[in-house]
Amino acid sequence: MTKYTKRQYNKDIAANEAAIATVQAQLADMNDRAEAGEQITKELSNAWNALHDREWELECERRDIERRWTQRNWTGADYASHELIAANID
Repeated sequence: MTKYTKRQYNKDIAANEAAIATVQAQLADMNDRAEAGEQITKELSNAWNALHDREWELECERRDIERRWTQRNWTGADYASHELIAANID
């Protein structure tokens, strides 16, 4: 496994933020259309739901990027300690 660099982290975060901004803009557009009185069809509803799903996926991806950055220098002992803490074992 290669080391996760600051450059890779910044690139991944920028791409993730851009994707989230795009999805949020599309959601805002759909919301504006609905508030303007556009008929909410099954297709529009499905597209709206798919955008919310995509937003959730991107948020999960963001957490994964942050976790990978935070744990980039962890050793085996760090992972073992984390497992004990997560299991609430003293």
